[in-house]
Amino acid sequence: MTDQVSGFMNPNTEEKKLKNEIFAEKLVLYINQLNQL
Repeated sequence: MTDQVSGFMNPNTEEKKLKNEIFAEKLVLYINQLNQL
């Protein structure tokens, strides 16, 4: 059971990491654009 649960959990955390990284990159780009105005 624990193996199955961790198998389901790991992809979720990896997805969240990717989404957070993409969000952070977009945020940095947005802030850079504001600074250039």
